[in-house]
Amino acid sequence: MRIGEQTIEVGPVTITITDAGRRAGCSPGPEPGQLDDDAPAHARLPCRREVWRSGRDCIDVYMLHEPLLELVNTDEWLKWLEDLCARGRIRYFGLALTIDRLLPFLKTKSPLADFVQTVDSLRDREADVLPAHGKPLQITYGYVSAARAKGDMSSVADVLSRAVKRNAHGAIIVSTRQPGRMGQYRALLESGS
Repeated sequence: MRIGEQTIEVGPVTITITDAGRRAGCSPGPEPGQLDDDAPAHARLPCRREVWRSGRDCIDVYMLHEPLLELVNTDEWLKWLEDLCARGRIRYFGLALTIDRLLPFLKTKSPLADFVQTVDSLRDREADVLPAHGKPLQITYGYVSAARAKGDMSSVADVLSRAVKRNAHGAIIVSTRQPGRMGQYRALLESGS
């Protein structure tokens, strides 16, 4: 595993997560010639090779990280992403951003916001902006760090158990510096909590 990349086996699915860099609010783009040399200029980033070093032909979920509405809410971006789907290079695309950057996409009903990863917490329930705009909670994160920041010293298992109940039909991103905790997380999910 390289710094900034994690590969996880979940049943028959392999999930590779990379965070190779951000510029103009966009995630790493494709290698020139591998996907589309006509990609919007902001998608062609120096670090884009990180996505393709795994040797995969297709990315399951391609997220634009922390984009600004005025930079990516154009027909050019949407057409490029839809074309990548049609060509089998990516399966799904969406946005990974904080609530303040998400709100403009939701208010304008941008099709880029059909699939969203955003921060949430059990106390402040930031991701409630999604159901308020007719969308389900999809990919959320930040439950444990938010609990700690607010003085909630409940066990990690308890916080995550409540998070799973809150986002029962979506996905929750959890990170740890302690590899031994991965077994605890798996047990939590397998127990149906």
